[in-house]
Amino acid sequence: MAGRSTTGLLVVLAAAAGMVDALTLIVLGQVLAAAQSGNIVFLATAVGGRAGTAALHSGLVLGGFLAGAFAGSFLVERRPVWRGRAQAALGIEVALLVVMAAAVSAGLPAWVAICAAGLAMGVQSAVVARVAGRPATTYVTGAIIALVGQLADLVRPDVSALRRLLVVAAMAGGAATTAALLRLGWPAVAWLPAVAVAAALTWTLDRRTASGG
Repeated sequence: MAGRSTTGLLVVLAAAAGMVDALTLIVLGQVLAAAQSGNIVFLATAVGGRAGTAALHSGLVLGGFLAGAFAGSFLVERRPVWRGRAQAALGIEVALLVVMAAAVSAGLPAWVAICAAGLAMGVQSAVVARVAGRPATTYVTGAIIALVGQLADLVRPDVSALRRLLVVAAMAGGAATTAALLRLGWPAVAWLPAVAVAAALTWTLDRRTASGG
């Protein structure tokens, strides 16, 4: 994956990650499935404050993220090399996001959706790290620092700077859109991340077919 196709994929995945974090934060409580730095803070404060349920949820999403990242890395890096491994991993992410959405929509215990969300974001992080490199789509601190560093050094903006900016904007936009739709009571909002990643997966498969891969 390279050039505009990579940028487009990263933007969609970042938007989906923003949607997931908004859902887990607003609907499921003080947990973040994608931004694990914030989730670790939630976990630590919950443990320190003896908030058992909050600590359990934060621990579950962190464990799910780590398991998803391991599984995603194993699948993408496994030998022999198969060009479709990244697409297969994204397919697994879509399935996990469907589980999350179904759990939220059906009113199942929060831990079901939390585990599925953590697993999905771990898989996504691994795929992006192994296939597309940077910027990451589930956390944007590094992208922001790199972007500001380029501006501070008066470096002429290039493709990497634009990509970082778009990823940050996409994550923020996904979170803001989800929060607004939740406030309006739109019933299908929990399904948006799965739809977004499924669309990205379909696009990559179409491009692969067109290129003869």
